[in-house]
Parts: sequence; structure tokens; C-alpha cells
Amino acid sequence: MATKKGTSAKKPAKKAAAKKSAAKKPAKKVAPKKSAKKASSKKSVRKAAAKDRAASAARAVGKADRKKRKGAPKKGEVKQYRPKARMGPDGVLILSGDKVLYQAYYGENQIPSPTGGFLMRLGVQPEEGGGAVALFECSASSVRCRLAIPKATRTERSKVRAVQEAGDDPDCPRHGPGHRLVRKGKELTCRLCGVSYGKV
Repeated sequence: MATKKGTSAKKPAKKAAAKKSAAKKPAKKVAPKKSAKKASSKKSVRKAAAKDRAASAARAVGKADRKKRKGAPKKGEVKQYRPKARMGPDGVLILSGDKVLYQAYYGENQIPSPTGGFLMRLGVQPEEGGGAVALFECSASSVRCRLAIPKATRTERSKVRAVQEAGDDPDCPRHGPGHRLVRKGKELTCRLCGVSYGKV
């Protein structure tokens, strides 16, 4: 009986010590849960920011496309040709003679002006070496323009010589039939282009 009493006395002492140690340990801090309202508001802010970024990117792409399309002809339309020119020292525009411009000139077609409107031919001035300079005036701005006409090639001269040897009156190799070469001194020149194509 004495041993049983001793063991029963030890048990309550152990329980009391365990309670004291549990009281000494600090309680774990529990993080407060975020409210559902705050989380939803942050999500909406992020969505709005993403939409703004997408809209700004779309605007940038649209601007780039408009720049590319600016000046381009609409679908089904053909862009009108206009010759390039640079300002000369005397205030007269010097036309850059390209293939399209020369074809229009020799074909006596209407030539668009670099500044808008069309070019009206004022005359031709022959130059030393067999070439010439054609003078124009713009119908819209009254700006004067100048076009250098190249001298005759060997092929053109040989064609004119062959016609002369056959006893016929040669036509201008560039302007074609109906545009006879005229005598100017000892040279055979064209009234329209002012170029010398042979000798009398």
C-alpha cells in the first residue's frame, strides 16, 4: 500500500510541471487573413493596367500603319507620276531626266509638274556639243523648269545619214514620223528637242 501511494503522488506533480512549461512557451502568431474585398480590388487594378497597356500598344501599331500608308495610293488607284527636281542657282528648277519623263516629252504628252499642275513648254535652246535645254513653266505655280536633252547617239546619226543617202528628208529619230528635221546652218536639228542629228 505504501508504494501505491508514492506513485499516485508523483503523477499530479508531473502534470503541474507540464502545465507550467506550456504556459511559458509563447503562442504562435497567426497572420490576419486578407479580406476578400481588398484582393478583388487589387485584381481589378491589375486588369485595368493591363487593358491600358494593350490599348497604348494598339495605338502605337495604328500610328505606324498610318505612316506607312500615308501617301500611298488607295486600293484601285494609280499613284500619279511627278518628276523629281532640284533648285538651280538662278531659281529655276532642274528636272532630273528619267526614262518616264523623256518618253512623255518625246511623245508630246502632258508632263506633270513637280510642284503640282502640269508643265507647259516654252521653248528649246540648242547647246554646244549637239544637246539642248527645254524650258517649261508650271501651270499651277508659274515656276520655271529646265530639262537637259541629251545629244544624238551614233545609232540615231547613222539612221539619219541612211535616210539622206536614200534621197529622202529625215524625221526626228525621237519624235518619230511627221517631225522633219530642219536645216540650221550646217546642222539638221529638230524643232521640238533642239538636238542636232546630222549635217547638210
